[in-house]
Amino acid sequence: MEKYLRMLSRSNRWQLMYAKCKELNGIKLFENELNFSQTQINFLYWLSMYHSLYQDLAMKEKYLTKEVIIDDVECDAYLYYKSVAKPEKDKDEKKPNLTGIPSLVQKRKR
Repeated sequence: MEKYLRMLSRSNRWQLMYAKCKELNGIKLFENELNFSQTQINFLYWLSMYHSLYQDLAMKEKYLTKEVIIDDVECDAYLYYKSVAKPEKDKDEKKPNLTGIPSLVQKRKR
């Protein structure tokens, strides 16, 4: 079932519907607005995930191609890479000092 949900979620039609639902509050994806079934929840999850991937593709993210998005195994590998690589990247970057006040690093003598 998940294979079909992913296939539908990455299609142009559903990606367009998802984007328009985010922009306009009058468009509904489902007849019900509350008490979503597990299938609906999974579908919304994959719609959101593929929306994010297509945005990354437009931004020319490293290692992401259209072929990666289409292949479920490669897509999962990219999503794993993205979740692991981002925190390490953010940890290494130093934040700029915008206040103009010098910062002090105090170290304890051993």
